[in-house]
Amino acid sequence: MKKIYLLLCLCLSLCVNAQDDVARLEVAVDVEKETVLESCEDGLLGTDELRLDCGGPNCPRCIPLLYNVECDEDEGFFTVTLSLPAFWWLEEFEQLNYVYTYSGDYNNECFILDDCFAIVEYPDGTNATVNIHLRDSDGNTQAYGQVVAKPVCVKVDIFDDPECEDPNFAVQTTILEGDELSYMLKLEIEGGEPPYAIRDNVTNFFYEVNVENNEYYLGALPNGFEIDATVYDNNGCSAAVVPMEPGTGLASVNNQTGNKCKGLVKEMQVTANTLLLDLQETTEVSLNVYTMNGALVGSLLNNERLPIGQNQLSLDTRSFGQGLYIYQLQTCEGKVSQKILKQ
Repeated sequence: MKKIYLLLCLCLSLCVNAQDDVARLEVAVDVEKETVLESCEDGLLGTDELRLDCGGPNCPRCIPLLYNVECDEDEGFFTVTLSLPAFWWLEEFEQLNYVYTYSGDYNNECFILDDCFAIVEYPDGTNATVNIHLRDSDGNTQAYGQVVAKPVCVKVDIFDDPECEDPNFAVQTTILEGDELSYMLKLEIEGGEPPYAIRDNVTNFFYEVNVENNEYYLGALPNGFEIDATVYDNNGCSAAVVPMEPGTGLASVNNQTGNKCKGLVKEMQVTANTLLLDLQETTEVSLNVYTMNGALVGSLLNNERLPIGQNQLSLDTRSFGQGLYIYQLQTCEGKVSQKILKQ
């Protein structure tokens, strides 16, 4: 009988999203990076690298991979499913004759996106290393990722029905400055018990498991892509991943290319009990409040139509206890989140 499991001791440097409904990122940008330093290909985590041999100013972009692991207890092997996301298969790459290649304990070239979908079986008790390179027409590495797996399988029932509620477990997620194509996220995990696992909420695949440190770099993600992920600790406690701009506690509005509502919100100021919005046009506004674990506390505004100009609203938060919350405003322009302390 087969069961779904986590892969323990899995270290990955790839950043993908295997959602079928995520459209390709079609943008005219300068995707090529200069030839990387030799230190970016030495198999060691350098001081300027965000992930192993990728990230940072001098190394290729990182490609995170979503994955699942299926173990067969009777047959003594495990199956790893890997998938390159649609947003990492760009038309620009095809025009420039870029190619993805797998190497290590799985070898393949990707001529179409489906070629990068891999299902690989390994005997239990062995180690597996899978690399992926995006190479240009001259053979230079433009993006890189690696999976290093020690095939010890651990049940994930705790993630499917977590019972733990730890108010001190939270994730501070900071948007790092990127380039014309992509950006990275810095996750600083507070509280909880390691190892941690980072799970995509749409596909239920994992970006990473067995994270022992309180700091983790997730990415690269294409500009404009809105991540939906949760971090779990060893006890099944959960904390939402809410990207914030550096030093502000404020998340960027998640605009889509060609969004007709772009620039709708001229100014936003929010406290625990008040909201100030300066709008370019009359629009519908929703305001939801979440705990730091990502649980919905309540809706302060639900598709309320606000007129053009400045709007100052009083918010009824009498039922909320003291503590730190995430206020998430949604308009047709997108979503913007801010951490608010209620005293």
